[in-house]
Amino acid sequence: MTKSMLKGLIIPMLTPLDAEGRLDIDALNSHVDFLIEGGAHGLFPLGTAGEFALLSKDERLRVIEVVVDRADGRVPVYAGVADPSTNNAIEYAKAAKDFGADAVVATSPYYYKTNEDGLLNHFRSIAEETEIYLIIYNIPYWTYQSIPLSVAEKLAETDLIIGMKYTTNDLNSFQKYVRALGNKLSMLIGADSLFYSALEFGADGAVVGGANVAPNIFAEIYNAHIRGDREASIKAQKRVLPIADIMELGTFPSSLKEAMAVIGKPLGGVRRPLTSLSASDKIKVAESLRSIGLI
Repeated sequence: MTKSMLKGLIIPMLTPLDAEGRLDIDALNSHVDFLIEGGAHGLFPLGTAGEFALLSKDERLRVIEVVVDRADGRVPVYAGVADPSTNNAIEYAKAAKDFGADAVVATSPYYYKTNEDGLLNHFRSIAEETEIYLIIYNIPYWTYQSIPLSVAEKLAETDLIIGMKYTTNDLNSFQKYVRALGNKLSMLIGADSLFYSALEFGADGAVVGGANVAPNIFAEIYNAHIRGDREASIKAQKRVLPIADIMELGTFPSSLKEAMAVIGKPLGGVRRPLTSLSASDKIKVAESLRSIGLI
C-alpha cells in the first residue's frame, strides 16, 4: 500500500450491539456488505463512531477480525488501534496485522497529554515495531491534543506512515496541512459537511461517520469530483447535510444508530455511559432522513 492508494470514501464503521449490549456479529457482517455495496472505498472499524474506547480488548480484536474476513479483499480495511498507551496500541496493531488489515489508524494519546517528542515516539513506534502502514488520526476535539504541523511533517518522513485523517471544521487549518503534507501523506478530512470543500483544497478523500447511513450518496461526492463533475459532487454534498446535522443530536454516535434503525438496518443501541436519543430527537432524525428521501 502507498499514499496514492489511500483515497476516496473511507467509512468509520458503527459497531453493532445486540439487545444485551454485546457484539452482534451477524449485524456486523451485514453492515460490512451494506457499506461496500454502497460504494465505500475503504472501511475503518473502531473509530470514534465505532465506540472503540467502550469495548474490551477481546471485543476490539474480534471486530477487526470479522471486518477483515467479511471484506475479503473487496476494499482495504484500516483498523483502529487508538489507545493512550503506546504499548497497548502496538499490541492492537500487531493483532490487526495478523488478521490481515491493510493498515492501522491511531490517534494521539488521550487522557494523558504528552509533548512533541512523545507524539513522535508514539506514532513511529506503532508503525515501525509492528511493520504495518499507519494512518495518523488527528482529532483534537476528542483527544484534547492536536498533532502540530511540525510533528506531522517529521512523521511524514517515516516510510510506513502514509496518511492523516484530520477531523476539523476549520478549513483554513486543514488546507495548511494539505499544502505542507499533501505530497507526502494522503490527507483525509473528517468533517461530513466539508467533504466537497476539502476535495477542492486537495484532500485525497474523507473519513465520515454519516456515510454509515448513506454510503452511496457520500461516495458520489468523491466519484463525481474525480470525474470532473463538480455540479454532481456539490449536489451530493448538499443532500447529506441533514445527516451531518443529526450527528449533533444526543451522545455520539447514538443519532447514527437511530438513523440506521429508521432506514431498516438496525445496529442496536450505544454502550454505557452513552445514552439513546430522546423521543423528540428521534423524530428529528426521521424527519431529516425523510427530507433527503432515505425513508
